[in-house]
Amino acid sequence: MIDKLKKCEMRFLMDYPMGFDDKSLKDINKRHNFSKMATLTQERMAEENFENRDMIIDSILEIVSKSSLISRFNKPKFKTFINSMTHFEKELLVDGYRMMLYGDEERGFNQVLDIYRIYKIAGWSVMTIIQAYIKPNDNVFIKPTTVKNIIKYFEIKSITYNSRPTFDFYNSFRNIVNEMKLKVDPSLYPSNAAFTGFLMMTMEI
Repeated sequence: MIDKLKKCEMRFLMDYPMGFDDKSLKDINKRHNFSKMATLTQERMAEENFENRDMIIDSILEIVSKSSLISRFNKPKFKTFINSMTHFEKELLVDGYRMMLYGDEERGFNQVLDIYRIYKIAGWSVMTIIQAYIKPNDNVFIKPTTVKNIIKYFEIKSITYNSRPTFDFYNSFRNIVNEMKLKVDPSLYPSNAAFTGFLMMTMEI
């Protein structure tokens, strides 16, 4: 794994010597505007705001709708889901996010997942986008194609990708990413999402 990772690092830094601060990546950084979305999410989903259920529901929709990491095909479906939820489901969703972000993470993850499954929108991207923005240097955003390619290219045998989200896989992949990134130049991981983006750009799949 280390040899392949260092080769990816070399390829990237040859093209972009300043890492993600390189001027050549200005358009990509502007398109995704990850830091702006992270700030928005951290403000909207702050722990003290969870006393206001409707505010949190509106914030979840706003974040998903504005995120460049979420497919535009999924956004109308997610809006329909938000507008279709019962009051009880909204309470469960807000409580799930509160636990996932500020309490029992696994329990919260599974509670959110159960609600998303009811409406058939429980994809990896929607499940992990808010966590990725809340703690961009700790949590991960799971884009299925990228994650599958990382597992294949680096021959990671300890985990097996499944299209059905689970907390065990999420936590295991997060640990792997946080270990891998420490073996390359810090300019390649202004966030974990950027780090997996760097891998996507340099792996020879």
